[in-house]
Parts: sequence; C-alpha cells; structure tokens
Amino acid sequence: FLPAVFDQMKTGDGLYQVATAFQLDTMVGDAAVIGSEPGLRFARLEELKQQHSDRDLFFSDLSRERLMNHLAYACFTDFLDWETGECRFDSDSFVRLMELIKSLPSLDDVVSSWSDPNNEIIGTDESLRQGKILLSEMSLNSVANFQQMQVLLPGRAVYVGFPTDKGVGNILRTKNSFSISSACAHKDGAWQFIRYLLLQARDSVDPSNPYVGFPTSQAAFDQCVAYYRADGDGAGDYPLGDADVAQLNTLIASAKSAVSYDQQLDDIIQSEAARFFAGQCTAEEMAKKVQSRAGIYINEQR
Repeated sequence: FLPAVFDQMKTGDGLYQVATAFQLDTMVGDAAVIGSEPGLRFARLEELKQQHSDRDLFFSDLSRERLMNHLAYACFTDFLDWETGECRFDSDSFVRLMELIKSLPSLDDVVSSWSDPNNEIIGTDESLRQGKILLSEMSLNSVANFQQMQVLLPGRAVYVGFPTDKGVGNILRTKNSFSISSACAHKDGAWQFIRYLLLQARDSVDPSNPYVGFPTSQAAFDQCVAYYRADGDGAGDYPLGDADVAQLNTLIASAKSAVSYDQQLDDIIQSEAARFFAGQCTAEEMAKKVQSRAGIYINEQR
C-alpha cells in the first residue's frame, strides 16, 4: 500500500478495513492569483474574497448544502478535542465560516438557475482558467485527472483543500473497501478472498481509465504515474515532471480520511445552521447553540 493511504485506512492503531482504490476531494486554484501555499484558513478565505471582489469565490453551482457536506469531513471535527471534551464552535472562526456559507446559493436556487434561459453557463474548468472564479471544488480520481488540471493551469495549480482552521482540508475517500466481521466463522478464508481482490486490483490496473480511482497499491500507483510521464503512452502534450509527481505525493500525504466524519456532530451542526440560514437566529446565536449541544454530545461519548 501507499504508506500515507495505509495510515488513513487505520482507526487508531488498528486496521479494520482495506481498499483497492481511493479518491481525493479538494479545492484547486491558480497559484498566480491565490498564492502557492497549501491550506485554506478561514481568515485567508475572507482576504481572497475582499481582494478579488470582481471575481466569484466559488463556481456558481456550489450550494450551501454541498459545501456543508464537504466541511463535515474536512474541518468540523477540528473545532473539538475528544480528549478534553472542549469545543470551539462559539469561536469567531466558526461564526465567520457559517456567514460565508450563508452567502452561497441554496441547492434549490442552484437547480432553478439551470433552467433559466438567460443564464449563460460556462464550465467550472473554463471559469477557473479564465479567472472568473478563485477556487474550484474537484474530486481527483486518477493520475489522469491530476494531469488534466496540470494542463489547465500549467505550473500554477495549487490544491488548497476545503476551508479549515488547521492543517490542509483535503479529503481521502476509499473505494471498494473490505472488512472481516468479528463474528465471521472463517476468517482465514475471508482474508484469502480479500487478498485475492487486492492482488487482482493491483495486477489489472488500467492507467488510462480516469474513473476507477487511484490504486492503493504502491506498485500499481507507480505504474499509473509512469504512464503519464515523458516515456509513457499517456504523456500527451503535458508529460508529468518530477515537480508534478512530488506535488501529487504531497497532496495525497496531506489528505484527511473521511473516516473522521462524525454523523451525530454533523446532524447537530446541520440542524442549527438550517435555522441560521432561514433567518431565525444570528450566526452568534447559532454558534452558541452548536457549542452547547456539541459539548453535551462529546462529553457523553468520553
């Protein structure tokens, strides 16, 4: 396995699942506009919005609901400490984040805009290339996807991740995951079957397929990367160089596993945020309510 991916498949010190593939969810921008530093702090996001008021921060179809879903995996757990039971949902960072999300269109508004005959639709990639938007959400499923973004912004693509208060808000999602139940009566046989699937995925990897996900196998991953380098069949007009490969490896290493998602915590935030979005309370009132409910929930779980 790729070491960084193997670590992200763990829960604590235990390995309870293995996967044949993974994808990376992130936000990408033009380093010439937003800078080359990975990571997107809330304060930096506000600065970008003010500095580039003539451009949209995100693509027009990024709804409140979709960004909230991404943030549930990327940063909501950053506002708490499971060891001490302390929460920071009443912090200025969380309040400003919720105010930013409220400025986005609702999912219903996004869907309605698609049927508006006066709405000129320009694709996400083209909007990013033309500088009409500062950031674009994207799911990287393969080295092919990564190469396409490098072609779009040659030498300038920076994968900043989703907004977060610390670290880099890139999300790693495993695909085709397998586990063995503790109640399984034939664990050795179950493992042999999973091992067969892992080896089959490694040995049958198709580097030209951009949809199946990055392979978790180090050997298969290296094969995919080689396919898009100077001597590979997928090099095209933009063969990946050493700097590109290093950037991809750094991106993978920085990603946070989607396993860190907490459904109960997300439900608390979503329900209180819905009241704020509907104008039933202020951002500060919403944050205090989340702080109270989340604090009770966290300390019940300790």
